[in-house]
Amino acid sequence: MISAMGDSGHGDQAAPQAALEQLLRSEEAGELLELALSSAGLRVGQWRLEQIYTRPGAETSAKYLVDSGGAKLMLIISTVKLSDDQRAALQAVRLDSPLGALHLWAFPQDPALPGLVLVEDQQALPRLLRRIWGTTVEVHSGELLVLRPLRRAVHRFTLQRGADSVEDVYIKTVRPSRSRTLLQRHDSCALAPPLWDAGDGILVSEAARGIPLTHHLYRPTAPDPAVQIGPELIFSALHSISAEALQLPAKVSAASRVQAFGPVLHSQGAPTQRVDDLLLGIRQRLLPEPGPLVPIHGDFHPANLFVDQQATSLSALIDTDTVGPGYAADDAATFFAHMLALPSFDPQGYAGVDRHIQLFWDHLAAIHDPDDLAARTAAVLLTLAPGARRPEQFEHFLSTAESMLHRPSSAGSLPIMGQNQKN
Repeated sequence: MISAMGDSGHGDQAAPQAALEQLLRSEEAGELLELALSSAGLRVGQWRLEQIYTRPGAETSAKYLVDSGGAKLMLIISTVKLSDDQRAALQAVRLDSPLGALHLWAFPQDPALPGLVLVEDQQALPRLLRRIWGTTVEVHSGELLVLRPLRRAVHRFTLQRGADSVEDVYIKTVRPSRSRTLLQRHDSCALAPPLWDAGDGILVSEAARGIPLTHHLYRPTAPDPAVQIGPELIFSALHSISAEALQLPAKVSAASRVQAFGPVLHSQGAPTQRVDDLLLGIRQRLLPEPGPLVPIHGDFHPANLFVDQQATSLSALIDTDTVGPGYAADDAATFFAHMLALPSFDPQGYAGVDRHIQLFWDHLAAIHDPDDLAARTAAVLLTLAPGARRPEQFEHFLSTAESMLHRPSSAGSLPIMGQNQKN
């Protein structure tokens, strides 16, 4: 039984994340949405789950797109605990179920991202930008690119500053308590575009120069699909991170947190034995210290690196939120795992990635311990799997992780990507 605004004793007990994920993925989620909206006099028409965000050991949040009488709503259901005052400020609804208490609210409200309402306000945003730039700002259009409830949001806006030409800027909204550290991380990376702090967790960045590496790898947008991306150039981008980054808080790597993902992967249909074998294989191959602590990016992958038209020089490195001390092997594994993942988004569009896989593996396996690198790559793939957009992509992540762990013992050998995958 599910009720709204209940105060039952079980409501505040921690529920297993796997069971909650199954609830939020099921048709019963429609009952939750209907119950919450009915309290506001609204009805649910069509609805769909867009994505579930799970942080093992913390909250689970689900994002739904809902048609309510012609109005398009983005609704969040989360296991996060809210006080009565927080719930009132958000106009959120508490829902009690046998699995525990849930809260539902409507975007752009967010209990951890107060700046999100300002960024979404067409009148408040130009005033906000004028304060940081000291000139009039005309906003032409905007688009929400990323929303991770309780964590961050990213918008792209097309605007004009004073008499300047029209340009794109990116606004990242984070928890206000994180702003100072994120600015320090950004400042330690010489390739990062200019960034301004607008307060309330709102960080404004100029658009990166150059072309995202993903565009070079994606045949429909590649300036020259025959261009071969050189791993030496790509990994030289990490030299743009200064030694000051070693003084910043370290990010917990995928390899360090992947063991907690077992229940999450089970909840999405992965057989228990299969997941247990993967986690054991990773644990057996990981080195406790694969090298010295060095400045790393922490989320180093093709979409965050920009190069020139010929892919021969670096232009920018973005998304510096996780810059800090770490192991170079983790940046290498993150990049390689994302390369392996690209075809799962569009097998035909990213078909050309295959010819880069062995090239990058040869380069990385000559620098890092191959077994450790394979295990770290598999760990990244498993932490990406809960965000899979469809079952075929989920299978791709798992199968590719298995391929990495079952690769031949020869350092230079690597299974051909996709030979175990169902694209």
